[in-house]
Amino acid sequence: MATEIEKRNAQQHLDWVIRFLIVGTLPAIGAGLVIGGEVVAAGAAGFRRRGSNQKTQPDDLFHLGSITKPLTGYLFARLIRQNRLSWSRTIGQSHPEAIAALDAMPGADADWVEHYRNTTAADLMMHVSAALTTASTGASLTAGNCSPARPRR
Repeated sequence: MATEIEKRNAQQHLDWVIRFLIVGTLPAIGAGLVIGGEVVAAGAAGFRRRGSNQKTQPDDLFHLGSITKPLTGYLFARLIRQNRLSWSRTIGQSHPEAIAALDAMPGADADWVEHYRNTTAADLMMHVSAALTTASTGASLTAGNCSPARPRR
């Protein structure tokens, strides 16, 4: 449980972050800080719609933003800078054990396995690796239904 001083400090920090972020091209931003299951700070800045004068409120609904892609890109860039990875390195070169596991799956398609063996770090970062997902193919990779997906180039 956060103390009143911790809550006030959290709110001040959150307000500063929101003001800092809204200076860019974002029309609006909302954020909250939860400690121990309790919302200890919440805030919003900007306008509900670009060109509107109706201010965003902390209880407005926002689409959740994902930071997975930028963090993954950052990690890839760090690995490349450290010469531990290159944009042209393939999954097969980096993780031959993963390719062997795919190849050993019941019903694995040789073309599908070969496709992943040759997928590069650049392919993954540009979202053109044609990675199979249940949502895009309706197939389950664990059910032995392993067929190639069409690349999104």
